[in-house]
Amino acid sequence: MDDPALLDAAGEVVARPSKLTADTHDTIVIALRAGLTDEATCAVAGIAPRTFQTWIARGALPGRTTAPHRALLAAVERARAACEADQVARITLAAQRGSRRASAFLLERQYPDRWGPVERRAAPRLDDYDPLTG
Repeated sequence: MDDPALLDAAGEVVARPSKLTADTHDTIVIALRAGLTDEATCAVAGIAPRTFQTWIARGALPGRTTAPHRALLAAVERARAACEADQVARITLAAQRGSRRASAFLLERQYPDRWGPVERRAAPRLDDYDPLTG
């Protein structure tokens, strides 16, 4: 027996309305722009993480996507980039204001070969040394 909620006026089966509404789209974008994780974003938007992943994947499918999924994917990418830019600007401003920690953070990540943490290696123990094999 068909669910009465999924029947049109003529009694024909219709697809369930998408949860990807304008409000859900906006909630997702605002949450990601604020820096929330995907999981927290989904909780705020009232959707399952798998639903979000499916929507993003549909937005990237060439020739098999819908306008709402393409729009969501583009908005998600912009929101994440804007959040990243804000965070970099905050760290840069802190470094410019004299924060040694912010300066070290930027140097370690921008130039890891020169400023990254040095791995500490244990010195070889003499009793492990074999003069015949080195």
